Amino acid sequence: VTRMLQRVAASGAPVKSQQRGDPDLSAEDKVTLLRELWAEQPARFLERYHEALSVRDLGCFEHVTEEDAYLVNFYLEAVRKRTEQRAGTAIRNKRFAALRELVNAGEYFSEECMRARDPLLYEQCIGRFLSEEEVLARRSIATGTPESLADVLIDVHQEVELRRRLQQQQDAEDDMEEEEEDSDDENDMDQREARPNQAWAPFSKERALLKEEFVSRMYRRFLDGHDQDFDYSSVDDNADYDNLDIVEQDEEDRYFDED
Repeated sequence: VTRMLQRVAASGAPVKSQQRGDPDLSAEDKVTLLRELWAEQPARFLERYHEALSVRDLGCFEHVTEEDAYLVNFYLEAVRKRTEQRAGTAIRNKRFAALRELVNAGEYFSEECMRARDPLLYEQCIGRFLSEEEVLARRSIATGTPESLADVLIDVHQEVELRRRLQQQQDAEDDMEEEEEDSDDENDMDQREARPNQAWAPFSKERALLKEEFVSRMYRRFLDGHDQDFDYSSVDDNADYDNLDIVEQDEEDRYFDED
């Protein structure tokens, strides 16, 4: 209790109404006055100072009377929600900083690595519009010059595995659409699955927008914690990120727009 009262006293919140010229209250005087209010009127104490409390202070209010229980519980729940929101914001900020580092490093958010994490999304936004020459160029960039037969076999195996996962994702999506859509929607599904030489082929500007959409969704997927093979504890529990400046939502959105 004493630690809670000391933190409230140090928060700058007014403890006692004073006239101009009155001597400032000492820290000890503030704690004494706060203790009296906390002991005698816990609901009033919470009404005034709940913004300065954290979840570790919730156990300090077990002396509440039945008459004050409703109001006390209201403010205690507000403290819980605010603490959870702040924790979520802190984790989001850490992940945003990690994302920028990974983007600058290049590999994790390279086109080929993102394709490996979500083959279906890549196929829908980028892959189905590539020409044969572009497909070959992509493979060349991704694999480089093989140094041995083993490297060639590994590259082939990785490509086969990607296509297998793509087929699984497509099958799962088709099953969901069959449950949710009636027969009138089948033409839309066929149009989605068609190759560019069979249906709509986007212009270069539209292709660029689709690629931006793919990259943006992969960024947000990372921030939301949906990259299954990424060790998020290496970011969320990393003290090196604790002193980072708070990242406002509009700054995060601008970063995505730039990419």
